[in-house]
Amino acid sequence: MVERVHGRQVEAVAVLAGIASVWFSRKENILVYPVGLINTIIYIYLSAKGQLFGEASVNVYYTIMSIYGWYLWTKKNKSQELLVLASFSDKKWWLYQCLFFAAFYVSIFGALTYLKKDFAPGAIPWADAFASATAFTGM
Repeated sequence: MVERVHGRQVEAVAVLAGIASVWFSRKENILVYPVGLINTIIYIYLSAKGQLFGEASVNVYYTIMSIYGWYLWTKKNKSQELLVLASFSDKKWWLYQCLFFAAFYVSIFGALTYLKKDFAPGAIPWADAFASATAFTGM
């Protein structure tokens, strides 16, 4: 019972950090990174504990990309201007993003289809691959 209450409190912290991270992201505030890391690190722990390894892997990816994004956001050129600014994707980057999505979708779909019988009987390969590839691409 105590562990369940503790788990809920930890998850509540993760949810609040996730909401705050989205808010900081919308405001283009660098606090998106440390607050987002609280969210993703807690969800790695909770997902692994619950044997949701796909969800844990998505959060490991989010954690790594958040650290990388935080690093890039702090980089400045010789004129002390930020090197990375938030912007919309042009046609070239849309193509890259679509190819990235397709590669992850096919890879995850194939892996889940292959592993479904012995490792992930509850998996819905097309849906799980779509959700994961979308998450990876969106990050």
